[in-house]
Amino acid sequence: MEQLQNKSKMRTFKILFFIILLCLTTNVMAKTKKKHKARPKPKHENVSPIYLEDYKRKFSSLDEEYILADLLKTIPNIEKYYVDIGAGDGIGGSNTAALALHHWRGLACEADNSKASSLLQAYQNLNTIKLFVGKVTPLNVCELFKSNNVPKDFGVLSLDIDSYDYFVLESILENFRPTVLIVEINEKIPPPLEFTVLYNEAHCWDYSHFFGQSICQLEKLALAQNYAIATLEYNNIFLVAKERFQGKSLTAEEAYKTGYVIKRDRAEKFPWNHNMEVLLTSKPDDSIKFLKEYFSAYEGNYILKNPTSTGE
Repeated sequence: MEQLQNKSKMRTFKILFFIILLCLTTNVMAKTKKKHKARPKPKHENVSPIYLEDYKRKFSSLDEEYILADLLKTIPNIEKYYVDIGAGDGIGGSNTAALALHHWRGLACEADNSKASSLLQAYQNLNTIKLFVGKVTPLNVCELFKSNNVPKDFGVLSLDIDSYDYFVLESILENFRPTVLIVEINEKIPPPLEFTVLYNEAHCWDYSHFFGQSICQLEKLALAQNYAIATLEYNNIFLVAKERFQGKSLTAEEAYKTGYVIKRDRAEKFPWNHNMEVLLTSKPDDSIKFLKEYFSAYEGNYILKNPTSTGE
């Protein structure tokens, strides 16, 4: 009898043990699934069809559209015409979509056929915005503006083509006077280094760190053309024609520090820059050596200088 009772107790214990084990396993699996759940869908999906006027979320990648809106409030009688070079699909990451919805006229340019197709779809009901599908270069940009009746003193220029942006902007500013510029920089390359990709029509961004211009390279052009640096939002710099600017003009060093270096969430927003972080603490000449080695595959296709070096 006692033996039967012991067997019954053992059987009950085993059942309880397996129930507890099952509960623990289920709990662990649930936590693991939660921890490793799929990344959320990006905020700006290309869902077809999308019409700009139906889109209710933020357009710009970061806070560019809000910075622009605040800046425009300080500039009376601005020409409500914009040009967006590198417009993408016209929605996701757009600095100018909000302007289109506020009844600005404009010209949106995109070279990538897939993005351009989405752009054409999104803006088909906006007859105030002209669209150009094709590559914008230093050689064709001014003729493109003239053929589309872009005003000489138009309100906003957004430029982001991940290549020879410097030379396209240089050509524009020789013939036009946009009031506000939003220009992408290569945020990886700190002051005082002057860097730009050289113009080569065949060049296309290969999704590497090799693109665009450094903030100090852009500052040279801004000073020559009498533009003030208003602020930097990580990798997008805002410049304003000095005759229209009411704030304090920043130096490239000031803008880079406040707009990129000391941003607490910089590593989170730009995780792909981790292997370039060394440049933020290196001496300029050491940074030159690092970049020349890093960009060895692109030798002859860029300008890279340290203007503070006695050897330059």
